[in-house]
Amino acid sequence: MIRHGAQQIKAHVVIGEPMPQVATHDYKPGREPVTIRISKEANLRDITRATAHEVAEIFQRKYVEEIEKGVAPKIAEQRAAAETPYVKARGKLGYTDIEVKIVSTSMVMMGIPPRRVVAPSTIQVTARKGT
Repeated sequence: MIRHGAQQIKAHVVIGEPMPQVATHDYKPGREPVTIRISKEANLRDITRATAHEVAEIFQRKYVEEIEKGVAPKIAEQRAAAETPYVKARGKLGYTDIEVKIVSTSMVMMGIPPRRVVAPSTIQVTARKGT
C-alpha cells in the first residue's frame, strides 16, 4: 500500500508478454491496484519513455476529471499528481511537499464517447520532504 496524504493506492510495474505497445496501464479512478505492463521485448530506452507516457496519461485523465467537476486548476494539479505512481511512491518515503508545474497543454481525445479536451501534455513534478 502506498500512501500520499489521505490517499492510498497500490501500483505495480510488471514485465508482460510481447505486445505492439511498449507499455499499457489499467488505471480507472477508484480502482486498485494500478498496473503498468511493459512488453518483455522492449529495450531500456523505450521502457523509460513508455513508463513516463503512462504516468503522464494517468495525470491527464485525473486532471481533466477534476477540472470538469469545477475544481480550481491548482487543486486539480495536486489531485492529479497524487494519482501517479511517482507521487505515491514518494509519499511512502515521506516526500509530502509536492510541486506541480504544467509546462504545456494539447488537445487530446478522452472520455466515453471520445471528445477533444485540452489536457496537460508536459508536466514537471517535484517531491520534497515536508518540513
